[in-house]
Amino acid sequence: MNAIDTKSKILVVAQELFGEKGFDGASVRDIAQKAGVNIAAINYHFQNKENLYFSVMQSAQIWLAEEMKAMSSQQSSTSEYIWNCFLFLHKNSRALRSAFMMMLSDSFPKIDEERHKEMFGNKEMGPPGGEYLFEVITKEVGEGVSVELRKWAVKTLFSDVIHFALIMSGEYCKVCFSNNPEFSLDNRRKSFEMHTEAILNYLKGMK
Repeated sequence: MNAIDTKSKILVVAQELFGEKGFDGASVRDIAQKAGVNIAAINYHFQNKENLYFSVMQSAQIWLAEEMKAMSSQQSSTSEYIWNCFLFLHKNSRALRSAFMMMLSDSFPKIDEERHKEMFGNKEMGPPGGEYLFEVITKEVGEGVSVELRKWAVKTLFSDVIHFALIMSGEYCKVCFSNNPEFSLDNRRKSFEMHTEAILNYLKGMK
């Protein structure tokens, strides 16, 4: 296993364990053991547990932003883009769920001023890669619609995608709603299409 593979493996395992156990509950030893590496390898790549935690968070955001960017050049419509975003997150629901469990956990390292500035300084609230969805929406509604409304559309549409990607990833929903047509992929696609069309029509009416 080369250095890049080792680092990537550590990040994947750390995200899973931090999501499951929180920062305090997931030990470096547990992460090393599950990743199949020694503790020295974690120290070499991340120096300490705090750096590993924040590296996991940044890595998850970069991963999603890069996928959003790649998809934006392949889509012919906002509706198609939204659907493919959902399919990607649905396929990678385990990683998505772990990232959200980390965000929702009460167990996390302290963020000093320098780290806070590095991670969040001069960044707008919104999904990682949201600027690419913004570009796709703009192609359909034009720049005559205010930036504020187009940003609102990004957050609203992506929130819908995230909500159902998370809900449909859980075993409870898979078992309890397996025969419910509302949770079928066909029904989801129709729902996303209707929601997207409604948002775009509203934006076009606000020119």
